[in-house]
Amino acid sequence: MARNDFVVTTEGQINVAANTTKTLLQIVTPTNIGVAVKGFSVTFDSSPGTVAPEVDLLIQTTAGTMSSATPQKEDQRISDSIQTTAQKTATAEPTAGAVLRRYMTQPGGFEIRFSEDDEIRLAGATRLGLRIINPAGATAFNATAHISAEE
Repeated sequence: MARNDFVVTTEGQINVAANTTKTLLQIVTPTNIGVAVKGFSVTFDSSPGTVAPEVDLLIQTTAGTMSSATPQKEDQRISDSIQTTAQKTATAEPTAGAVLRRYMTQPGGFEIRFSEDDEIRLAGATRLGLRIINPAGATAFNATAHISAEE
C-alpha cells in the first residue's frame, strides 16, 4: 500500500425507515490493489428510539442498486489518483456476505478509528458495505456516514 488515504461519505442524509436494512455506503477495491479500512462513522439526526439499530461492516457479493459516490484523497499532496470506487444509498440491497464487525448504535451516532492491528484489510476486487439494520419497533431516522481507508 502506498499510504494513499481517502474518505468516502454519504454526502448528505439518508432516510432509514423502521424495520429495514439499508446500505449507506459501499466501497469497491480495485482489481489488483488491497485496501485497509481505517475507520468509519455513522450519525443520526434524531434518537433511533427505544430499539437500537445495528451497524455492520460486511463483505457484499453484489453491487445492489445505488448512486455513485466519489472517494476523496485526504492528503492532497499525493498525486496518485484513488482507484477505489464507491456507492451510496442503496435502493436495492446488495447481497450480504460475511459480517466483519457489528456495532450497537448510540444516541446521535458514533465514530470508530481502528488501530493498525485492527484495520480491516481487503483484497483486490472486494466490496465492503456499511449498513444499518433498523429493527421492527424502531423509529425512522436520517443518517450520514463515512468510511476512511488507505490504498
